[in-house]
Formats: sequence, structure tokens, C-alpha cells
Amino acid sequence: MKKFNVKILYTLLIIAGAALVLYEQSRETNQNVFILSGGFILLMYGLYKATTQWVKDNKEHTTKEEAVFFDEDEE
Repeated sequence: MKKFNVKILYTLLIIAGAALVLYEQSRETNQNVFILSGGFILLMYGLYKATTQWVKDNKEHTTKEEAVFFDEDEE
């Protein structure tokens, strides 16, 4: 249950950051640089934390036998 709540939080951060950036970019005059920067920070932080969570989830479900290896890795 905890992982589900964390995934929702990261998704909301991504959506909020993207909404702030798109809202400020749509304005033709008086774009606020601080809102744009804050939107990018929220977006990038949410993406970073979401991808690290995906990697952790993938490591739990993948065993060494299921992993895909290339020819160079087998040596």
C-alpha cells in the first residue's frame, strides 16, 4: 500500500510541474521565470523519483535467470 501512495505522489508531482510549465508558456506576455523554474523543478524531481522507484520495483521482480544478457556480458 505504501508503494502505491508513493507512486501517486510522484505522478501528481509530474502532472503539477507540467501544468505549471504549460500554463506559463501559454501566456504571451509577463511570463514569470520563477513559476517556470518551479514547474521544471517539480517535473524533474517527480520524474527522477518515479524512475528510481521503477528500478527498485523491477529489481524485486527480476531474477538473474530472467535477465537478458548480451554476448559480451556472458564472458
